[in-house]
Amino acid sequence: MGHGWIHDLERLRRLETFVDDADSRALWHEIKQENKKDLAAFIKERLGMTVDPQSMFDVLVKRIHEYKRQQLIECQDRVSAADYPPGLMAFTAASAFSTTGAGNGT
Repeated sequence: MGHGWIHDLERLRRLETFVDDADSRALWHEIKQENKKDLAAFIKERLGMTVDPQSMFDVLVKRIHEYKRQQLIECQDRVSAADYPPGLMAFTAASAFSTTGAGNGT
């Protein structure tokens, strides 16, 4: 499929032909598991945290404003306190550009 789908999401429809193919689904699952193992190893190396690659991963990487980062932290706290199956909720965010605040003399 290549990388063309990044600019043309309709190309993803080509994957529909593999939905009922057990071999394709098994390969897809294997690839996802290997990627999750790689991410778990990266997290362990960088943060010293052990993550179970068999758990569900929910990862968000985005440039967002400070108030939204605070909302995400509050959401994470709520989810952590709830009775959900094992999983990983990870997010990282850089400050979005602002015309006010540090660095512009205000």
